[in-house]
Amino acid sequence: MQQPITARTAAAFILTAGLAACGGGGSSSAPVPTAQSTGAPQAGQRENATFTFTIPPKSPSAKTRTPRYISPSTASIQIAVSGPGSATGTAELDVTATSCPNSVCSMTVSAPVGSDTFTITTYDAAGGSGGSGHVLSTATQAATVVLHAANAFNFTLGGVTASVKVTLANPNLPTAAAGSTTATIQVLDAAGNQIVGTYQSPVTLGAGDPSVTLGKTSFADSSTTSSAVSFTGASRAAVTITATDGTHTGTTSLIPTSNIVWLTIPGAQIGDGIFHIIEGPDGKLYYGDLGQTSVVSLASNFLASYLPGRIGVIDPAMSQITEYPIGYTRSGAANIGADPIKLAFRPGTNDLYIAAQESGSIERIANATTGGLAAAAGASSTSLVDLALLPRPANGNVTPNVTSGDATPRSFDFSADGSTLYVGTYGGHALAIVPVATFGAATPTYVTLAARSKRTQGVVDLNGKVWFVESSSAYRLIAGMSESNTALSGVQEYADTAIPTGYVPSFRHMTAGQDGNLYLTWSGDGTAPTSLHMFNPATQTFTALPGPGALPFFPDAIQRSNVAGSTALVFNDLQGLNVGIHDTSTHATTLYPAYT
Repeated sequence: MQQPITARTAAAFILTAGLAACGGGGSSSAPVPTAQSTGAPQAGQRENATFTFTIPPKSPSAKTRTPRYISPSTASIQIAVSGPGSATGTAELDVTATSCPNSVCSMTVSAPVGSDTFTITTYDAAGGSGGSGHVLSTATQAATVVLHAANAFNFTLGGVTASVKVTLANPNLPTAAAGSTTATIQVLDAAGNQIVGTYQSPVTLGAGDPSVTLGKTSFADSSTTSSAVSFTGASRAAVTITATDGTHTGTTSLIPTSNIVWLTIPGAQIGDGIFHIIEGPDGKLYYGDLGQTSVVSLASNFLASYLPGRIGVIDPAMSQITEYPIGYTRSGAANIGADPIKLAFRPGTNDLYIAAQESGSIERIANATTGGLAAAAGASSTSLVDLALLPRPANGNVTPNVTSGDATPRSFDFSADGSTLYVGTYGGHALAIVPVATFGAATPTYVTLAARSKRTQGVVDLNGKVWFVESSSAYRLIAGMSESNTALSGVQEYADTAIPTGYVPSFRHMTAGQDGNLYLTWSGDGTAPTSLHMFNPATQTFTALPGPGALPFFPDAIQRSNVAGSTALVFNDLQGLNVGIHDTSTHATTLYPAYT
């Protein structure tokens, strides 16, 4: 830290030397008055030179900084002088033990008359060179001491580098997307104070990956200490940024990430599965937890006992999670898990609807945002209404159960006016139509698909049609059923030609984008160029959408962003454990690491 310093020498006549201090950069000068000596100096003649130092406070205002350097951690000062005929002199000042009014300290050294060399050194501990401290700053300068004359000298103290540091204003930038931040270097003395002025050695800034470009790479002094940092997004690994003066080195890391906050689920158990997070009408987030499973009979290979599924509620304002079990009893059977795999609030209401895949039903929790979830935790609660779905009428089991999965609902959607619920029965090969007004009291009607192994899922209501996917090892179709013709004759099918022949797809999810197109996510044997597709209902065409550069990704649950005015779709990437963002206006995909 910096304050001007003056040095004044005094004897029978007064010898003055103005002493400045700096981080090694710049110097100042003062006129040398006409000497008043009447004769040549004699060998061995000396003058007592008194030096005055101003020690800056520990936290000086930036306004007081000048191109001079005396550290606020200065604890002792040592002056050595050598002159003609090997004449020398030394002086030492213990700052901590000396009364220095207003932090101004004075010390005197006996200086030989003639051409001298002064060396001034400051330390961060008492005892100078003989103590336990470190050198903070130093200056060595020639000066001529004239007998019986007023002399003026300026000295520039240079900060002695003890360490170099580099920091980033924002060390976390999204991967697979261009971003920028600022790198700042600090050249510090032994007490950790930043050196101002010219550095002992220039500092070089470098990045260890071509995905990072630096605006400035060389720093000779403290006039500029920052550099722009540009990131292409082409790295998932941390990129090391290094600052060094050849002797001292500091490093930091730019970490491709998304600044995701992790919240612990209370009572979480091995086997829990979190599905389909949505925003509720109260601004909180709701998700389904499939519940823990454990094998009951190895002979059955599939039969398992389920703890009750749960609905989780995330309060973003409090960073808090609460989970509610949603078990129930059907026909006197034991309490079984509901396995909530899809959730949606009926438009304009607080009623939460749930697709319970293993129990083969759609459930409704009335007033879920205002106490309904807590009330539905009881097996006989009136807040929870369970609607059992039928399996495929032909070639199916009479009662849905865990082993057959015939009626397994994985997706549903409401009509635009919220009066009708359309449900895809994954194992039932049918589309269920449920009037909301008589939910739980009336038997749904079913649109049974052709007698082949099609799994109805990914239901989306869009522009007067109910769209869904029919997938199996042999089929990759999207179908649209007119709401005005809810019979098999009202169903049209379109083959996904964007998936190459020979590729075995497995459908994951479908949603409607803000642009009126349908977006689908697939998985399979890895031979397809992309696993994110777009279907245009107007042209009845499929488009394979490119991924984020060369980064592999496996998009799963996809839905609209809940940010007002956003054109983005959000999905989770099972390949790299990322949150994925697809912009439907530019068709650019960005991945944000969810776990680092």
